[in-house]
Amino acid sequence: MKKISLYTLLISLVISCTESSEHKNQFDNFKLENVKCEATFSEEFNQKLIFGAVYQQIFMDSCIIALDQAQDEFVTILDLRTNEIIRTGTNGKGPNELIMPMTLVKSKHCAKCFELYDFIHKAVFAFNLDSCIARKGNYLPTKITTSFKEGFKYISGNKNTFIGSGVFESTYRFATFNVEDNKFNYDSENVFDFDNSDKNENIFKALAYQGQMRIIDKKMVWVCSNTPFLEIYSIDKNSLIKEKSLRYGTVKYVADRAGGGYGSAIKGGNQMGFRSIDVDADYIYTLYSGKVVTKGNTGSITYSDKLLIFDWEGNFVKGYKLSEAVTCISKNSNNNIIYGFSALEGKIIQFEI
Repeated sequence: MKKISLYTLLISLVISCTESSEHKNQFDNFKLENVKCEATFSEEFNQKLIFGAVYQQIFMDSCIIALDQAQDEFVTILDLRTNEIIRTGTNGKGPNELIMPMTLVKSKHCAKCFELYDFIHKAVFAFNLDSCIARKGNYLPTKITTSFKEGFKYISGNKNTFIGSGVFESTYRFATFNVEDNKFNYDSENVFDFDNSDKNENIFKALAYQGQMRIIDKKMVWVCSNTPFLEIYSIDKNSLIKEKSLRYGTVKYVADRAGGGYGSAIKGGNQMGFRSIDVDADYIYTLYSGKVVTKGNTGSITYSDKLLIFDWEGNFVKGYKLSEAVTCISKNSNNNIIYGFSALEGKIIQFEI
């Protein structure tokens, strides 16, 4: 089996660049309201924080949980009640240690747990939040399943189902995996039909069109990181039914087989999509980039200062221009505060919508 480029799989950053070209789409035309961000924690507390590259975070039970790699752990838990910092998710090759976690989500399979899918282990690990806090991070997660054979990312569908994205059977974009019968299911409409001129293998398309998923009740939203593209699905048992698709471009990339692996190098002139996402029962909260790749902005395409909010019908509700750019967001489930990881300051900031 050929290896997949780790660098491209994780972030799909730029390898080849040309000059910028102007791009405008409906996402770029939404009116934005200015909002001021402020530090969530004191300066003294922030001095204790050592973050790696934070690229996903969630809010859960008064805690901000970040997927990063600080020192020897992949997960940082910030308890808003006690101002404690807990690190967990050991980086290692042991049976309950992590090598390459790709998704961080709230679990639907066990109470008060969050889950990480590890691409190398091909397994989902569940962390009990209370146990992580009580044991100061010295806690081994529960391995839920090791039956995944394909795909890049998995998240909880319901208590018996996981939903994966990537490429399955060399054909499909999404799959559902049922834990009880150990079976994968595919929907024939979820294929790589974005661009008829793209003749590359589907593995390269899957790498180029990477994104993030979030689920609430029987609804799922998927956003693409590398082009302005948002889809909403309903979940019917083991099937995904597409309800809405908003796509304003295709990914400009070059298929790369260097070193015998697979990679999709983003080209100059490509317009980036969504950097982060969170949801609640009413709305979809997205961190939208819209930046066009040039030789001089390969770092800044990984963060943004634009928050776009949609309802579950795909209608735009409201937009905000943040006073600070962030790499990822999570919404407080108890109020209208959204937390972000500051791209320039390396700390958690917040704003109210």
